Amino acid sequence: ASSYHCDFNDDTVIAIDHTDIRKPYAQKMENIGIVRDGDKGDFGNGYQQIVITATQLQDANPVPLVYRLYSKKDDEKTLTDQTLEEIGNVREIQGVKGVRVADRFFDSRHYYRDFTNNDEHFVIRTKVNRKLLQVDSNGKVIPGKVGVVALAKNCKTRTRLQMKYWENGEWKKSVVVRIGCRKVFLPCIDKAVTLVVVKGFGRIPMMLLTNIEFPFSNQELLKRILLIYRARWQCEEFIRFVKGSYNVEDIRCLNYQALKNTISFVVLAANFLTKHLGYNRKLIS
Repeated sequence: ASSYHCDFNDDTVIAIDHTDIRKPYAQKMENIGIVRDGDKGDFGNGYQQIVITATQLQDANPVPLVYRLYSKKDDEKTLTDQTLEEIGNVREIQGVKGVRVADRFFDSRHYYRDFTNNDEHFVIRTKVNRKLLQVDSNGKVIPGKVGVVALAKNCKTRTRLQMKYWENGEWKKSVVVRIGCRKVFLPCIDKAVTLVVVKGFGRIPMMLLTNIEFPFSNQELLKRILLIYRARWQCEEFIRFVKGSYNVEDIRCLNYQALKNTISFVVLAANFLTKHLGYNRKLIS
């Protein structure tokens, strides 16, 4: 694993992600397994990666913090446990400032509990089958779990914002979205959190769970939550940029440790690029 230090503050977005290195024609590479291509939705030979990147809000210059190759044939820990360990390593170096941001794969009690126990702010996109408890205007929890999609569709979305969105590995044209929120109770951490609902990207609203506290009348802070999640898309774009620019999937190493070492050199190069040259300059050069 590779881990770096950078200065964190309240505007730092720490994007946590899993990606893959596909090796469709490899037969003899050590510890190779079956991985899912997130863009195409199919399965094939390859390795998984745990990637943690940091960027400042409304900045397009992500910095890689962790870029760890993972194979369940080699690692004793599960992917979730290894990811939590890497999150802990970042916490030990950087502290708890910033906002942890992740997609639906991380909509799990393991991550909610980890962030809550360590007093870290999070913004996580929920799965459509997530069930929550409603909270009334007085803060009282209403018994009986309700599907998150039903809660989202009944949520009033008065705040408007125009923005591009990331889908299937590419940016789509700008659309006008509507944003709203409501209090919900998350049983796995025994706490009330905020469900932020974004309508306009598709038939089913985008649903984000966050423990960031804010007055519901504050429209600017609602927009801020969406921009925080949008920063995760920028980090995802950066991951694809690193894989493509350095031809990571074309690296040929029969030895697993040699592959991990080579990936570490790639991350060092990417870290130099973002910290000293600037990711934006590389994109236009």
